[in-house]
Amino acid sequence: MSNVVSLSQPVTFDVTVTHAIARDANDRSVWVAECDALHLVTEAETYEGLVNRVWEVMPDLVEVNGLSLAPTDVRLRFSHVEIAPQLLAM
Repeated sequence: MSNVVSLSQPVTFDVTVTHAIARDANDRSVWVAECDALHLVTEAETYEGLVNRVWEVMPDLVEVNGLSLAPTDVRLRFSHVEIAPQLLAM
C-alpha cells in the first residue's frame, strides 16, 4: 500500500450494519457491513468483530478505489439497521 500524506480534511463514510440469522441447519447469526462508497461488503459473527474487520480492510479499499486519502483521514459512521420481516419471523 502506498503512503499517502494527509493534506485533506477527514472524510466520513457511512457503513450500514445489519444482523441476520441464517436459516440453515445451524441457525447461525451473522453481522453484515455494507458501504457503497467503498464497495464494501463483509461479515462477522459479532458486532465487535465486524467493526474490527471493516477497519482491517478499510486501507486496502481506499487504495483500490483510488481515493487520495491517508487512513488517518477516514472516518466511519456505523448505522445499525434492523429489518422488520426478520424480527417478526423469530
